[in-house]
Amino acid sequence: MRIDDAFRDRLVLELERIVNESPVPRSAAAIEVLSSIPEDCSNQLRGQVLAYRKVLSEAPKRAVALEEIGLRWVDGESSFATGNLIDPRYANKDLSQFDEIFADQRWIKGTTVRRLAPENIKGFFMSNQEVDCGLFAAVMHRSCIDDDLPVTNVSYVESLLFCIKLSDRLGRAIRLPTVAEWELAAGGKGGLLYSFGSDVSELPRYANFLANSNERLAKVKSRLEDSGGFFDLHGNVEEMTMRGGQRDAPALDKPKAGALSTVITKGGSFQSDAGALIIYLSNGLAPFDSRDDVGFRIVAPN
Repeated sequence: MRIDDAFRDRLVLELERIVNESPVPRSAAAIEVLSSIPEDCSNQLRGQVLAYRKVLSEAPKRAVALEEIGLRWVDGESSFATGNLIDPRYANKDLSQFDEIFADQRWIKGTTVRRLAPENIKGFFMSNQEVDCGLFAAVMHRSCIDDDLPVTNVSYVESLLFCIKLSDRLGRAIRLPTVAEWELAAGGKGGLLYSFGSDVSELPRYANFLANSNERLAKVKSRLEDSGGFFDLHGNVEEMTMRGGQRDAPALDKPKAGALSTVITKGGSFQSDAGALIIYLSNGLAPFDSRDDVGFRIVAPN
């Protein structure tokens, strides 16, 4: 329905603007956006938006402390380019030429890795773990099977609403990381394949992925911490990133075309093989879609 699509697009853009630019508190501004429902939109979309409004108007189920989020500092970089982490031998190349590195990773054959124009990334804090189900349930009034599992089946729009509510509760700006911030936190300019190094034999110690997951989610922090102080940057769940600043991020799987079609996800999941977990590779989904292998972590800009 064209009216629904137009309103969804506007809703996403307005929520992104609030998350990126509005002063804290932010819930009132988001509720105002969610109140401008077109009269001729579908009942399904109307019900969804009304549910979002209700969640924003409710206080979290319990107190939330900044310490609970486990923020870690990431130094900024004045000239950082998404895709810069790849060894120069493989940059701007068709990965199918490098079977010795990506043996049997057939689903990434033909993917082109591109370096983007450098950008200035300011230092920031990023959560050392994926947002767990317990925290998300407390803030968003949602049921949870296991508090320690990463939250999944959450859309990009719902992650923005979570950031808005959490910002108000903590009294500071909270959002998703951009692609560049995620890659910088995962390895800086080290030229590594993974945040812990490039030795794929070490991957099972740091990641819950196809080779060791039994195709099941693991609790957050169930694998080793990398040198930057982060857990699960690779595997467990793909992590959504802010669309702002993703000028031309490389993606393996681009959904249907459209201005708001793709939210870039990073890091691979419990269903991914080793090749999909490499720092600079990406996946994607539409802003209102959700999957059982996609979650997110958060950033607190300095």
